Amino acid sequence: MIIPADIMSDDFRAVFRHGSGRPVPSPSAPLENGQKAHLCILAREAFEEVYGRPAASQGELDDWRHTQQMFACGYTSLRGATQREYKLIEGRFLMLKGNAAAARRAEERVATEPIRLAMFKLRESLRERGLHESYAAAICRRQFKCSLAEATERQVWCLVYTVRNRRKAVSSQPSAFSPQPAALTADIPF
Repeated sequence: MIIPADIMSDDFRAVFRHGSGRPVPSPSAPLENGQKAHLCILAREAFEEVYGRPAASQGELDDWRHTQQMFACGYTSLRGATQREYKLIEGRFLMLKGNAAAARRAEERVATEPIRLAMFKLRESLRERGLHESYAAAICRRQFKCSLAEATERQVWCLVYTVRNRRKAVSSQPSAFSPQPAALTADIPF
């Protein structure tokens, strides 16, 4: 999906990822139907792994799933869960299913989500301003005395706003290299 840059608002950029066209769900957004279906399938597979048999009834499976969801994130219903809790619930069912490696990856995604979001916003700000990531890395080294990879979530958000504010300040001031209006013939002394 290609949209002209002049009609793209900041709200539109916040909702859609660059180039993918897929919506970026907010951490507080409710789970989508496909995510709920995936979690229910995982719950059924985990139940069968834990008990060694399929559930006797849908009610038995639902009660068990609700209990496990409560342990994972504090919500018994998937209707109350948000994107923030999705990986927690998925990790719980993967662990019960016996897939410890995938459960660990889900836990790591939950733990690193804030810094990954901040880095995404930093890269987006740099791209919008035509800057390379080394620009932010140099600011990070100078301001925080650490590399960009070692920066905390708070430091990365500070960099996001620094990049946005500095680039606005630079673009609003005329530079010596910016094109000057052509001189009128009456202004030429000879």
